[in-house]
Amino acid sequence: MRHFVATLYFSASARHAYLAAQSGAAPMPPSFAALRERHVAYLNELMKGSSLICAGPTPDYRAGVLVLAAESESAAHRLLAADPYMVEHVFERYELLEFKRCV
Repeated sequence: MRHFVATLYFSASARHAYLAAQSGAAPMPPSFAALRERHVAYLNELMKGSSLICAGPTPDYRAGVLVLAAESESAAHRLLAADPYMVEHVFERYELLEFKRCV
């Protein structure tokens, strides 16, 4: 098993929606809230299957970070591509970096 860290960068509109909702300035649009539920459900499924070690947003909501376990780099790319946030362009791009897990 190989290990990867993925940094997924939020689109400007998604970042704005998150920041507004977090500050209480505006409610999260219902369609976006439903999409967030799908995204979280997908991540939970990856956790159950041992493909996702941990995940979360940066404090400023510029990006999300995922630590993945996958058989190959192409398998890691497929996991990322299937995330509802990637499919619906909440994340505009990502970077994937393999690392050697020591602990």
